[in-house]
Amino acid sequence: AYEISTRDWSSDVCSSDLLSSDYAQDPHFTQAFSAPTLVNPSYTGVFDNSNYRFSSIHRQQWSGLGVPFITSFVGFDAKLFDKNLYYQNPFNIGFNFLSDRTFKGALKNNNGSLNLSYHVPLTKEGKHTIGLGLGITYGSQRFDFSALSTSSQFTSGGFDLTLPNFENIIGNVRPYFLINPGILYTYNNREDGTFFDFGFAVYNSNQP
Repeated sequence: AYEISTRDWSSDVCSSDLLSSDYAQDPHFTQAFSAPTLVNPSYTGVFDNSNYRFSSIHRQQWSGLGVPFITSFVGFDAKLFDKNLYYQNPFNIGFNFLSDRTFKGALKNNNGSLNLSYHVPLTKEGKHTIGLGLGITYGSQRFDFSALSTSSQFTSGGFDLTLPNFENIIGNVRPYFLINPGILYTYNNREDGTFFDFGFAVYNSNQP
């Protein structure tokens, strides 16, 4: 069995981002429930009624300004060795891909992640669990100032994009490697339909 869309989450999730020294911000989605493993790697495998889950979300922000932020996310996660012994399967694995573009594509950020989680039942029935997650991300950034126009290209007839913009072409930035740990407590009672969770995640923990 598989699941196309994610379930509705009944609780808020706490996460913490440790940003690199340049104080850049990672992409975030308002509808975080559509990309749960992007919020916390411990959410890997946390869903009911199937053994697989596909997640996706697309955002185009501030399109009225003419240079929107365009962000796309695709995720897949699965339960490993699922024998239906507990409400929450112990071993889980998942994969994410995130693409973020802005300034007419001059700034591009693409990364892929491998997510692993292990959930331990706290009671005999397994309704209460505590899970540890680990996300391993590999990505790259690219700056292409040739896609932008500057004042040096403005003429009496308007912008002439065939003229040089005199911006330094940075090109590809060195690929980066991120380690993102997380922890998650869940309560799941299928008899009365009650579900609650609370988690904490640290992204960019190695500060590349």
